[in-house]
Amino acid sequence: MNAPHPPFALRDDADPQETAEWRDAFLALVAAEGPGRARFVLDELARLARAQRVGWRPDLNTPYVNTVAAQDQPAFPGDLAIFSGRPPEELALAFQVLGFRLPALSDRAPGAAVLMFNEPVSVTALRLLGPEGPPVDVKPEQAGGSRIRVPLPGGAGRGAYLLSWRVVSADGHPVGGALDYTVGPAAGRAAASARAGAAEAPPAARQAAIWLGRWLGYACLFACVGAALFRTRNPSDRQAWARPLVWLGLGLLPVNLGLQGLDLLDLPRSALAGWPAWAAALDSRYAWTLGLTALALLASYVTTVQESLVTTSANTVVALPGGFGTMDEFFETLTLIQTGRMERVPVILFGKSFWERAIDLDFLAEQGTITPGDQHIIDFVDTAEEAWDIIRRFYKLGE
Repeated sequence: MNAPHPPFALRDDADPQETAEWRDAFLALVAAEGPGRARFVLDELARLARAQRVGWRPDLNTPYVNTVAAQDQPAFPGDLAIFSGRPPEELALAFQVLGFRLPALSDRAPGAAVLMFNEPVSVTALRLLGPEGPPVDVKPEQAGGSRIRVPLPGGAGRGAYLLSWRVVSADGHPVGGALDYTVGPAAGRAAASARAGAAEAPPAARQAAIWLGRWLGYACLFACVGAALFRTRNPSDRQAWARPLVWLGLGLLPVNLGLQGLDLLDLPRSALAGWPAWAAALDSRYAWTLGLTALALLASYVTTVQESLVTTSANTVVALPGGFGTMDEFFETLTLIQTGRMERVPVILFGKSFWERAIDLDFLAEQGTITPGDQHIIDFVDTAEEAWDIIRRFYKLGE
């Protein structure tokens, strides 16, 4: 904290009593409404003084001293190499004045590291690499938030240390980085900084695989959805070219899911043989994205093959009197038969009087809009016995 000096006397005070009243009013303002309101009032008075050309300016030499203990001051964030050759005592004093602690002069390892972000994140991996031995996994005090406190192992020896971290943002995007510090002499700090830069950059091969897999997946998705939309506009166009892309897109889903797990935990490719990478990927928002992608691909596949699943599998098509919806399905079936996309089957319309007025196939043939003879694809009946007789004769049943 900052502690003020003892009160001092004001020079040339023409009205000490009025000054005391102003001082008491200001202290009451601080006590009642807090320092924030007091600062606002002071800023407003300074603005008013400038507007009235009072000629007042604040005293920049304030009677306050820094009483924060050296071990509680944050580490200096800059490059210590520029201070090489300076006496340690001089550096320590200079850094204390600036409000920073000189890491190279501390023989005690920090008890914790604090990572601060501008939005809430979730921690996926934390590893501490020391001057000797393999990396050690460390656990944060809380798994998520904008301020992550990471307790560090005690009893660390002298040397350079690197804390590698991996977090995922609210939108599911992994972010990585590293924090380096030293215990004792700063000789190894340059090496630690180099390792920090390497830790912040993910493997190029993994990143290339991630972007290639996602690009191919999105290309398959957009192509298949577009084919399905065209299929709905033109039912006679089956868009069969898109069906292999559906299976390619579905095959890429587990590949992209596994790569997401590797990226979240910053693991090598061999980790795909274990469960942690898959579990991390399934727990991320990206898994929902892949699930919705799978549904869209399956929907587009059903749309492009629906004629095979519904109409072309029918042995007989029967229509009752109806409106536009009935006629849409009916004429689509006729188009598939006429163009050879569907094998010839009995097409039976119940209600001769209704259908003969609703559609005049002989008139269409006379006008040349359908091929002469195509009107015989359809049979008009009034009873079930007539319909069964047509079906029996078409398939030569009972012979």
